[in-house]
Amino acid sequence: TRALPEVKSKLMLSGLESHVVDSFTLIGQRGSTRAFGKFKELIDDFKSNGRSTSLSKAVDLCATDSDNGADILDICVDGVANDGSNRGSKVLMNKFTTLCDADPRVAKSPMMICSSDWKVVKEGLGNLQGRCIVNAICLMVGEEEFLQLAKETMKYGAALVVMAIGEQGRAVTAKDKVALLQRSYRLLRQKLDFPAEDIILDCHLQTLRHDEHPMEVISALGDLKRLCPRAQLTVGLSNLSAAFGRLAKLREALHSTFLQHAVPKGLNMALAPAGRLPLYADLEQETRQLCEDVSSTA
Repeated sequence: TRALPEVKSKLMLSGLESHVVDSFTLIGQRGSTRAFGKFKELIDDFKSNGRSTSLSKAVDLCATDSDNGADILDICVDGVANDGSNRGSKVLMNKFTTLCDADPRVAKSPMMICSSDWKVVKEGLGNLQGRCIVNAICLMVGEEEFLQLAKETMKYGAALVVMAIGEQGRAVTAKDKVALLQRSYRLLRQKLDFPAEDIILDCHLQTLRHDEHPMEVISALGDLKRLCPRAQLTVGLSNLSAAFGRLAKLREALHSTFLQHAVPKGLNMALAPAGRLPLYADLEQETRQLCEDVSSTA
């Protein structure tokens, strides 16, 4: 008798079309007010003036992401309140996801729903067909609420992003990122039997700064790959280069350089501008070396 082959579960998502995360997966960000200025302008214009054409143009931006190779589309329509905090709107999420679901250019892709308001997240999940991702929860809210939000995510059949932020704030060092995300992973697995392949761990990559080096994230990835079996590993690439504003070529080079080192460590998903990831080998030698100096060496 021969032994039965081992079944390896994979993260499976869908819009009108299915997507299996079995290789590097790109999450487009043109549909997020937090990541793409033009999209935010259109959403703000709709909220201020009620122009339906602004929402239609915002859907077109999501379609551009899909056309440029994004496997998943990040959707966030949160605004900024007077006190500077993020503010979501169930009505706006409903309107926008309804338009997305009716446009086959966009609806074909799985969606990642993001909001600071859990009610807005649920509105998006309940209004979209297919299998989505919730972005994101963390242990900052405490274990009880963390598990409750994860339980609700399971009811919608969605996958879940977990960020490296805890009760004491954001984890900075590789050691702290690993400890916090491993704790989150164990809680989900042991308390809820949350499918390991549906857990997406985000090391919370930050912009280049003197007190937090990208190598902390790269170092954490290898340990998380080993300690959290079958979980997905992701980062928000745009965060890394945010300080460089509109210097598009430099930002793109930084992203490619980071991926060159992070993917071999286990990174298999990333939020980034679709169509703007040049091949590492195609970067000019001087630019490549400068990016190496600031982003991938301790």
